[in-house]
Amino acid sequence: MQLIIPGLQAMIAFQCMLFALYLIHDRKLAVMANRINLALLLVLATHMIFNLVNQQLMPGRLPELTFGFGMFYGPLIFLYVRSLIYKDFVWNALHWAHFLPGIMLWLVPFWKQPSTLFCASLIFSTMGVYLALSYFSLWRFQRVVLHTQSATESIAMKWVSKVLLLNASCLLFNIVSLNRNAITNVGHYSIGSSDMLGEWAEISIFLTLLIMVNAFIFKGLLQPTLFAGITLEDEAITQQIISVPPIAEIDSERQQQIKQALLSHMMLNKPFLEPLFSLQSLGRQLGEPPRYISQVINGHLQMNFSDFVNSYRINEVKHYLQDPLESRTILDIIYACGFSTKSNFNRAFKLHEGITPSEYRRSQHQISASVD
Repeated sequence: MQLIIPGLQAMIAFQCMLFALYLIHDRKLAVMANRINLALLLVLATHMIFNLVNQQLMPGRLPELTFGFGMFYGPLIFLYVRSLIYKDFVWNALHWAHFLPGIMLWLVPFWKQPSTLFCASLIFSTMGVYLALSYFSLWRFQRVVLHTQSATESIAMKWVSKVLLLNASCLLFNIVSLNRNAITNVGHYSIGSSDMLGEWAEISIFLTLLIMVNAFIFKGLLQPTLFAGITLEDEAITQQIISVPPIAEIDSERQQQIKQALLSHMMLNKPFLEPLFSLQSLGRQLGEPPRYISQVINGHLQMNFSDFVNSYRINEVKHYLQDPLESRTILDIIYACGFSTKSNFNRAFKLHEGITPSEYRRSQHQISASVD
């Protein structure tokens, strides 16, 4: 048991450094999310190396700098989530303020031995706050997407949810392993324990970290831009829609004109076949401000943007499912009609038709056969 934790720490440090070098060498740092990814890998690698030296090579001879490391993970995860959510995310001077508490905890051991219980409580509570802020940001993103994007379910949303779940698991394991007998380190790393539950919780921390490191680099290397994200304008449009009463900037006659142009464009040009079709792109195609189009869709058609687009995609899918000569699979058809995920399509189709796509296709073929 004593060799498992140092071994896991060494593996985490090695992988972090290896992947960090790959990110730097392969010039993937043009993407802001990858820069924050790199910072997280470097902090975690340095932290693991410090733990190994302080616990295995030079026990107790180094200042207790590990407290400061624990204060960095919350801000880095939060800013990583924000960089994925917002298309126009830019790092500014205010973002450095998130790391001041960690820097201060680095400096404290040079003149005074810090209270372990106080530092542990501070790190746990800070991590909890940043996780809550990250979940709130994700919730706001999902709400905005419904009114401005056609692909409401994406790899990125699932990925961000998994990142937050892994971090919440680390936090839980840390709290479990913190007990009255012994505490050597706190935060997103080693916490010593004399009981079996604490030891297994400590091992679980590093296993979770190892999984997270591999997941981070998988996304960073293979999918450097998970999705386009939303803009501040998208947020403003959504806020305008959900306000009570909804804000209308144009009169009813102008809305009717936009409605006619919109319906004609959707029917003739079928822009909904593009998987990443958005309110912004629709505005460019019609030559109208996106917020005006949003007012028409929500006010006159009584739908949000996502449901509006999906209704056209479902009708397109139904056209192919009704054709007995259509040999393509349902999956091939839904991708050709603009849906980006099978689960998103199945949910929308069943809500719209009351049956599954397979049941619909079978019933239509039976009707066609009986007519013949």
